[in-house]
Amino acid sequence: MPRRVLEPKIDEFLRLFSLWSDRHAPLSSYSKGMRQKILLTGALLHNPDVLILDEPFSGLDATSALMLRSLLRGLAKQGKIILFSSHVLEVVEKVCSKVLILREARSWRTIRSRGCGSS
Repeated sequence: MPRRVLEPKIDEFLRLFSLWSDRHAPLSSYSKGMRQKILLTGALLHNPDVLILDEPFSGLDATSALMLRSLLRGLAKQGKIILFSSHVLEVVEKVCSKVLILREARSWRTIRSRGCGSS
């Protein structure tokens, strides 16, 4: 991706994730939640049609988690496919339209939820 396209997108995500004021700080000084936001930014920068996220809400404060939930809903409404793993069923049920529960590395149960595909 050309730098002239990439830089405005990076700035947009830094502001969205409330990292703008810390943009020049070394990553080693970032909290777990701040590092999680950087990883999410990297996943979203190129506007993928399919997102695969592992525990995307891990380490996020309540405000950031709500913002991410809203962002994922918006992406789902645009037709993006979002797959993510989580051990927190409550979050999964609120965010996802379909839930696949694995047990001993096998598909155990599929649940329709009222998450991303619903209001």
